[in-house]
Amino acid sequence: MKKIIVVLIILSMSITILSCGGARTLSVENPPVGASAKIALIDGTVKQGVLLKKEGTMLKYVDTVTKVPEDIEVHKIRMIEYADKVYDLQGDVITEDVISDYKGMGKTIGYGFAGVVIGAAAGFGLGAVYESVSENAIQLVYPMAGLGLVGGIWLGIKGSESDREDAIDVIREARYQFYQKELHQQMEEQKKQIEQEKRDKEKREQDKTPGN
Repeated sequence: MKKIIVVLIILSMSITILSCGGARTLSVENPPVGASAKIALIDGTVKQGVLLKKEGTMLKYVDTVTKVPEDIEVHKIRMIEYADKVYDLQGDVITEDVISDYKGMGKTIGYGFAGVVIGAAAGFGLGAVYESVSENAIQLVYPMAGLGLVGGIWLGIKGSESDREDAIDVIREARYQFYQKELHQQMEEQKKQIEQEKRDKEKREQDKTPGN
């Protein structure tokens, strides 16, 4: 029984490590929308930004340098991988501190609890099967606790990842609304300035008119 518990603990730790160190390379043909990515081109150029969508032979993304959506021909891309930083829809960095401030725990707790329940149920079933084919009786609490731990950690990590993605989406939306409002204000100010310059010009022309 001790061996079973040790195996379960090792399995749990392995799941944690694998979950935290997932593959960084992304599909060029089916890139994930919203991912902060590093795009390596065949000519050696490297672009970074937020992936928007792939349309036919073109990949659209928000560039971190130009701060606007750009298009890249898919056949010019050598590789796409996750960027070391997270970007908003204007190409600006979202720091981990900001993400942490917005990140909730709802899905982490919910998924983790579900994982414990599912794991415990699986442990009970496996323990019962083991007892039915073995002459050695076991206490079902051990496999239930072990697989409950594994299930809780596994789905808890998935829930935490989902909570993080939700936080990033909220931050992006909030910043987008802020930038749009700021852009609108700038356009209104420019409009007022142009109108004022037009009135000033008309006044100067009137002042030059003979008889005034």
